[in-house]
Amino acid sequence: MFQSARAQKQRCIYKLEMSPAESRMMEMINRTPELREPKLWQPHVGLPDLPQLGILARQKRNEGQKIADMTAGDIHNTKKGLNPDFIAYYENCRYSLRKSDGTPVFPYHDGELYDGLPSRYELGFPEVMDTVVKNFGIDTTKTPYKGFQTVSGRTALAMAFMGLRERCKEKHPDKQPSVILDAFVWSGYQPLFRKLGIQMIHAPANASQGLSMSAESLEEAIAMAKRGNFAVAGVVPIMPSNPHGHTIDFDELVKIATISANTDAPLLFDVFYAALAKKGQNEAAPMGKLSKSLPPEVLKYIGFLTGETKVISSNKKTGTIIWFAPEGHEDVAETVNRVAMDEIHRPLSTYPRIDEVWAQFALHSYRSPNPEANHIHEAMGQRYALIESNRRRIRQIADSLNLGIVGQDSFYMVMALAADTGETLIRNPDGSPIHDPIESIQALSRYGILGAPGRLFSPTTVTSSMIRVSAASNDVELDIFENGLRTLVDEAKRKI
Repeated sequence: MFQSARAQKQRCIYKLEMSPAESRMMEMINRTPELREPKLWQPHVGLPDLPQLGILARQKRNEGQKIADMTAGDIHNTKKGLNPDFIAYYENCRYSLRKSDGTPVFPYHDGELYDGLPSRYELGFPEVMDTVVKNFGIDTTKTPYKGFQTVSGRTALAMAFMGLRERCKEKHPDKQPSVILDAFVWSGYQPLFRKLGIQMIHAPANASQGLSMSAESLEEAIAMAKRGNFAVAGVVPIMPSNPHGHTIDFDELVKIATISANTDAPLLFDVFYAALAKKGQNEAAPMGKLSKSLPPEVLKYIGFLTGETKVISSNKKTGTIIWFAPEGHEDVAETVNRVAMDEIHRPLSTYPRIDEVWAQFALHSYRSPNPEANHIHEAMGQRYALIESNRRRIRQIADSLNLGIVGQDSFYMVMALAADTGETLIRNPDGSPIHDPIESIQALSRYGILGAPGRLFSPTTVTSSMIRVSAASNDVELDIFENGLRTLVDEAKRKI
């Protein structure tokens, strides 16, 4: 694929910042034509999803096998609690948030069975959404928005894309809606878009941004959509990525936003993992910077999904969609919000739960005693410190075994279990290579590793040697993981 002089320069800079393991992964991407072309999503029949893989890990543990469960990455897997100072703040901040009339947002009445639940279901808590938006560096007095809260990120995405699908069908009634995503994406998008009748298009991997989307790869995916007579209902960059943990350069984001606007394609950033980024939420997901840098006719196309699940608890999983609505340019935001509100009124409850919204407010309003600190990382306390330590350890393991890896900013990473020649290290006892992802799950479990295969995240054959691994883990699991990998690599070298 032709690379401009600028892209080649970016590639050189990108490689200089990489560890040896990350350089190996990038070389693997660059020599794999299949990854450098846009792809329509194609399911792999019989491949278990992430919850099923988690169940398999528990079953094997119940059978007495030592297993490193790298499948889901629940924050509780760290076995570390939140900062006690943040917990104290959470317990006391409930009554500090007030409505414009001075009444508390989260009231309390003695003797109520549902402590603090308002007398009617709330469609959202605008005061909390304002807190979230401001914590992303957005000046709400200059940048209007429309938003809604739900019980989970998955639900929020579904509601947002119902709105984007409706908008797309009104404009292109004779075409199937499509959504353009990164080369590797969270596997939860697949069943969601299948139910909504939306075709998934994976943008190609690109030397300047790795497995994440670039402006160049977005243009290639848009061209593919046109050839296939698909209408582009939306574009979804994930920052930092699930499954591989990389972010996208700011200059590239501006280009992506401009291309999306010129294509009349709304741009929904999935920033669910931004709070975990080493450089901080507002650098990994620079929504505030974008709101100041883009003209209103471009900004109106941008929304973002955020949530607290990966920081606080899997039991505190509010999902929030924020969509920019510059004055005179509110049409996209209004469509998304209108359809979302209609869905909230349907029989299946999507109302945000009050204790979860309270936790959301606490996380985004907390300020540690150190004004220079990253306040979300401080709120996480030992959890964040352990995740960062685990990220370094996993990269070091990959380096020591000459394996490729990509991942820095979420608690997920993608590792290639392949030799420098590209041959897979996942082998049968007789030495023959395993290319089927279902067979690779069983083969890796013999080494005590339950990892989500790359085929869950990308519709390409080269991903058969890749697995997603999680830094939201603990020392015992990482010891099992490292020992299993070393045995696998040693055995594979004797068989290749």
